[in-house]
Amino acid sequence: MKKGKTIVIGIGVLACGLVAMIYAMSGTGSGNSAQERNPEENYFNLCAHYIAGIPAGKNDAIKKLIAAREYQSFQKSAGSMWSSYQKRNLSKIHIFQKQYLSRIQGDVVFYPFSGPDILNALAFFPGAGTFIMVGMEPPGGFVDVVKLGAGNSAQGLTGLRESVRQILGHNFFHTKIMKRNVGTTALTSVASIMQFFIVRSGFHVASVRNITFSPEGDIIADTANKNTSAAKSKGSVTLYPQAVEIVFHKQGSAEMKKVIYVKADMADSSFHRYRGFIRYLLARSDYITILKAASYLMFRRQFDDVRNIILNKSQVVVQDSSGIPYHFFKDGRWDITFFGTYVRPIPLFAVRHQSNLAGDMAKGRNRQRLPFYYGYTSTRSTGAHLIIATRKGGAGNTAVVLDKNSYRGIETISHGGRTVIREYR
Repeated sequence: MKKGKTIVIGIGVLACGLVAMIYAMSGTGSGNSAQERNPEENYFNLCAHYIAGIPAGKNDAIKKLIAAREYQSFQKSAGSMWSSYQKRNLSKIHIFQKQYLSRIQGDVVFYPFSGPDILNALAFFPGAGTFIMVGMEPPGGFVDVVKLGAGNSAQGLTGLRESVRQILGHNFFHTKIMKRNVGTTALTSVASIMQFFIVRSGFHVASVRNITFSPEGDIIADTANKNTSAAKSKGSVTLYPQAVEIVFHKQGSAEMKKVIYVKADMADSSFHRYRGFIRYLLARSDYITILKAASYLMFRRQFDDVRNIILNKSQVVVQDSSGIPYHFFKDGRWDITFFGTYVRPIPLFAVRHQSNLAGDMAKGRNRQRLPFYYGYTSTRSTGAHLIIATRKGGAGNTAVVLDKNSYRGIETISHGGRTVIREYR
């Protein structure tokens, strides 16, 4: 490894019926299916509404679960948390979205380092049809709440409440809390948390299925739910990532949306082994990319491959300062709009301070007020902020080169009050 020159510069089961089972297996459906005309009869939807604390339908077995004291407590606290979040943050995001984001047209939202946060992706871009999310937590899958039973359900709802409380309180998932809560029970899986937010956002769930990606980049069913080697060539290994796909829609609408959550380590030395998933990502060049509370990972050379995919395949990047370092958007290819105030990172990430970003935002050019919480720095002392970078000329079509090496790439740090860029070759 060779250090290059230092440059200093200033994101009941039967109720589902045969049609629902076919839908879940195929992942496709028409506007004429029985479950779309009568979403309350779709068992996927009944279970999702149970998870969200908004019971629906007339399933007798689920009715018994709803009558339990533990569920009544969960339902009350979930409703209270959601109401508070709507008033404090979500209603303001909706106003902001109509004023500043509705002009951004795109069908696919890419949200790496997301955890289960489908909530912000839906609020920011409600017109998108596909949401691709990536995190380190196991995806989980469909939960038959009746088979789960009252005891396991009560335990799961307690964990779900705590996981949901965290994001509704801070508008981001804390990594340590996620490790402690997410995935410990069936109802605290990423899939369950996403269904909570999907239903609370006013949607019906049409299907939930586990998927993966073939080496050719196609979505395939993952009936074995495995994350093992698929092929070996000259010592390299191709991995099938664990993933879950949730298809959902507004009541009375045949227009289906879907969220795909993929469990993948995006550090270069691991990420390149998910060849099928990478091919799936590289097949498009018009992403709307969201980055939030991303732990400043793409400031590191170990994460320059996913950074390059975003920079070369996105038409718009919406992020706080923890996403891609600001200097990457100052190459003449992007129009930049600032919202809010940037002062400094939280103490944990002090070495990632960006003096160039602070200087440009302080000038006030293209800066608007940010009326809601977003990311780590949603306090008066550090400054809640949002950066929107729009590619000049629309979608990106630059070829992406992946170094597949965690030792090579560009590192961005703060040293002596200045932003320093170091390239490792």
